[in-house]
Amino acid sequence: MSSDLHKFFLLIVVVSAVFCLIKYTLVYIIYIVIHLINTLPNIALLLKLYM
Repeated sequence: MSSDLHKFFLLIVVVSAVFCLIKYTLVYIIYIVIHLINTLPNIALLLKLYM
């Protein structure tokens, strides 16, 4: 009985850890994409200056 309980708690811990990792990874990717979108006009301006 206690072995099943331990497996159950371990499963909950693993699933929640994976969920947190996925959540923070998605937030980080979205942050990078927004940052890239914000820097694109600056890159275009630099290209115009050097062309």
